[in-house]
Amino acid sequence: MQRQSPCKHYVKVRADHLLNGHIRPLMFRTEDGPAVLIDAVEDEREAPALKAGGQGTRYVCRIGEQRVYLFHDEPMWFIEADQEQAARLWSEHTPEG
Repeated sequence: MQRQSPCKHYVKVRADHLLNGHIRPLMFRTEDGPAVLIDAVEDEREAPALKAGGQGTRYVCRIGEQRVYLFHDEPMWFIEADQEQAARLWSEHTPEG
């Protein structure tokens, strides 16, 4: 596994693979954590993860009122978030939260 940054949180992703070759993420979770549902994908483009380091396809996801940057840096997926934002995300947007 790659070096873990405080702003890089590796996640498992469930996604639709569309006929045009695009990937549309639907939800993500940590290794053993609950799923976080993605309400909408607002943008998709190749971009660097400025805080976490890395390069890949960046998905700007809306989860409730939060905007989350989800990256597909093949073959891995990660979200770019500081510790406070990540903790808030897991507590507020999971079935138990």
